[in-house]
Formats: sequence, C-alpha cells, structure tokens
Amino acid sequence: MKNRTFVFLIILFFISSCQEEMKKNKVSGISGDINLNNNLRNVINEVDKITLKSENNIIKDLIFFDLDNYAYSLKELVGDNLKIVFRFSDKHCSSCIEHTLKYLKKIENKIGIDNIIIMGDFKNRHSHSIFVRLNSGILQKVYNYNENLKLPVDSLSLPYIFTINNSLRTKNVFVPLKEVPKRTSNSFSELESKI
Repeated sequence: MKNRTFVFLIILFFISSCQEEMKKNKVSGISGDINLNNNLRNVINEVDKITLKSENNIIKDLIFFDLDNYAYSLKELVGDNLKIVFRFSDKHCSSCIEHTLKYLKKIENKIGIDNIIIMGDFKNRHSHSIFVRLNSGILQKVYNYNENLKLPVDSLSLPYIFTINNSLRTKNVFVPLKEVPKRTSNSFSELESKI
C-alpha cells in the first residue's frame, strides 16, 4: 500500500508540475520548454513502465454488475472477440475519465459498441447511477466491479484501457493522459486497427 501511495504521489507531482509549466508557457508564449518536456517525459516513462508490467496478465473470470444489479461474468461479455476494456474508479479525476470517454466515443462506431466494455469501480449503486446519468451519451452498459483487478497499472490510481481476449489475457494496456492528447489519440488509433 505504501508503494502504491508513493508511486501515485510521484505521478501526481509530475502532472501538477507539467500543468504549471504549461500555464507559464501559455502566458509567456514560450513553447517547447526543456523542463516541461523532461517532466512530461518522466511521467510518460513511469506510466509506460507500469503498464508494460500489466501486459499478458490473465484476469480471473470476474463477476460484475450492471445498474439493474444483473450479474455478468467477464468471460461471458468477452465471448469470442477481442474487446477493449475501459477501467476506472469513481475516485479518479473526472476530467481524466471524460478524456478517455471522448476517445472511446470517436472509435465506437467503427469498432462497434459491443466490442467495448466499460468497467467502473463505484463505491455504491448510487454512485454508479449518478455516473450513468451524467454520461448519458454512453450507449453501452456501464458495469461495476468494486475490487482491484490485481494489475500493476491499478497502482497508478488513473483510468486505463486494455484489450482482452477469450483467454482473459490483457494486451495493449495504456493510460490515457489528458495532458498528452496526441499520445492518447495515437494509442486509440492503434487499438482501432486491432479490433
């Protein structure tokens, strides 16, 4: 737990300092600041190291629930096709979640909403219900599984994406960072080509 907190604080510090540098650069008109690039690079490198450790993990066949409290197994939802899973918690920053949802929305028509699983970690049914109401543009069901998936990427306390096949093996794990939209866009383009 101490290690998770430490990693989270480091990433939070880097993101905060990157945002401050971006604000300074906008005010002063300076672009390509070396410190900003180094801070951002450090954040991306740390995130990439942890997401790499989350590749090729097998997730046990989980049971999770939709808003109507119907139970579903992960294996049942994945079926025979490769799926994209968006994993987040109601404790994550809302703008980070919105950032990812925006990119999911862009590819859902091309890959089909049946190939996207949205899996939240809501503290209770009320929180789940509020999220669904506030995000009425989401066409597929939003599921709740309020336990850790036991992937290293969970330690970042940030929303993340991965693909999963019928063997429940994780692939293409990445963390969309709202501070680097081009990186998110490129990652989603790669995902789109794999589904």
